[in-house]
Amino acid sequence: MSVSNSRRTTSGNAVDDATISRLVLQRALLKLLGDINSAEKRDAHAAMADGDTRTAITAAGVKLGTVSRSFPKPTAVVDDLAIVAAEHPDVLAPVIPDYLQRKAAQALAETHPDLVVYEPEDTALTALANDALAQWEATGQAPAGWRIARKPGVLTVRPNQAATRIAEQMLTTAVERGELPALPTPATVEVER
Repeated sequence: MSVSNSRRTTSGNAVDDATISRLVLQRALLKLLGDINSAEKRDAHAAMADGDTRTAITAAGVKLGTVSRSFPKPTAVVDDLAIVAAEHPDVLAPVIPDYLQRKAAQALAETHPDLVVYEPEDTALTALANDALAQWEATGQAPAGWRIARKPGVLTVRPNQAATRIAEQMLTTAVERGELPALPTPATVEVER
């Protein structure tokens, strides 16, 4: 690593320019390969029937792996809950729909307060969290019952169009030089029965 080509990060570690360039170009290559893979998978999914398995074999007879389309088990799905409930009243259980839960909790609090647990509402909790953060920012101390958490940073690599063009050329050159295998032709793929 060349010191002249490195920069200190906020963590104090040096990252050289070559590493940064490699990360951007690798990300561009991965995106290109991911796009190619997604398109190929869409085509294969459309061409294969449920339960099909195809084996990729090189011209030399080396098995590379398989591509298969699953054969999902059939499942029964409720089409009309009212009919199912009328046909099977013995399996009905009391349920409070989401839109009625607040009203039901208030009614239950009046008649059976021992069955109700009190918690701040989501909007109130968000406001309290904002207040706790503001207090911590101002004083360095979180209020009682609160702690300040910080998620770790996420490394994001965003290649631009120039990086994508360079990655395409690198990939093409590598295949042409034989540094990467060419995609198998249909003659090298056979059906496994």
